[in-house]
Amino acid sequence: MLFQAHFFFALALGYVLKLPAKTIAVAGVFPDIDVVFTQMGTAFPFIHRGILHAPIILGVMLIGIYLFTKRADICAGFGAGFLSHLFLDTFNPTGIMWLYPLPTFFTLDLATYSNAIANYGIIAWSIAFILAFNPRFITKLNLKKLGLNLRGIK
Repeated sequence: MLFQAHFFFALALGYVLKLPAKTIAVAGVFPDIDVVFTQMGTAFPFIHRGILHAPIILGVMLIGIYLFTKRADICAGFGAGFLSHLFLDTFNPTGIMWLYPLPTFFTLDLATYSNAIANYGIIAWSIAFILAFNPRFITKLNLKKLGLNLRGIK
């Protein structure tokens, strides 16, 4: 999935679960930092969909995050965002290694990385959930200035 799909899906999950939005959004895109390592030519062990796309590394990271922050909500947000990334990548034909270090990739093989319908569908549904579960966002919009009236047509 595209960066934007991972970002908005994680953010929507954060609003639904009432977890820290910034934390869950960052965690939702974090596993793809392995792409940076690959582009720098330092792939191993950070090959794309390698160790940074494995639940085992999440456990190690959560211990470190908790020791650093002492905040369970930050850990829960990071864990949920990270897992949302793995969930979406499981739709890809390549899949991910849920049981890393076992070299078995699990996939639902439903959508490729570049599938526009899947990506924009995830983004659209995610934004809908963000709006539904974050009513303050709607009240921040100046609807009258936009010519809209919530009670009906002007």
